[in-house]
Amino acid sequence: MNEQALKYLGYMTQTITPEMEAMMEECTKEVEKYAEFKAVYETFTLAHQPLSIPAIDLNLDYPALNRLLENCSHCILIACTLGSGLERRIRYYGKFDQARMIVMDAIGSAYVESQCDAFEQTLNLSQRTYRFCPGYEQTPLSINRKIAKVLEIHKRIGIELSDGDLMIPQKSMIGIIGIGDSGHKKTCRDCVLKENCDFQRRNTRCYKID
Repeated sequence: MNEQALKYLGYMTQTITPEMEAMMEECTKEVEKYAEFKAVYETFTLAHQPLSIPAIDLNLDYPALNRLLENCSHCILIACTLGSGLERRIRYYGKFDQARMIVMDAIGSAYVESQCDAFEQTLNLSQRTYRFCPGYEQTPLSINRKIAKVLEIHKRIGIELSDGDLMIPQKSMIGIIGIGDSGHKKTCRDCVLKENCDFQRRNTRCYKID
């Protein structure tokens, strides 16, 4: 988890100072203390040409999702969060310790990913794609609103959406996982940020490279 957090913080091959290492250890303990991981998911049948989930009238006909789900008959819609307690703790440090706030924010982002990954492992999906989040690769964030309604994420796990379809608390995630195909890997090819990406400038990726 901390390896991913260091990427968010802009560290690559730099030597981590003992002070920084100590702060990361302290922040990790706090993240684990204040985070309250919750997740919900449901499985749906896909229709192709155009790609959609007929049961909930959800259009998925976007290039990145067509590539991801082209060999899948079903998909999982999933949402997870670390809760509002961690959010309040991060804001607390923002009042007087900006450095700690930034480190804890990065660790929180890495932690929600790792917890969602671990949760997905409990589903025992042998043939599955990676988790795709709306907003990436030129897919609209507005997909979040439909998924949020279907999964009842406000009622079930306490996630709200802003007017711009961003999640509150911020350390939350909504994703789509294809079932029936494990051949697709993440790519930077169609990412909307590819021309102005801090990760690429540092010769790395925002996701794990197998």
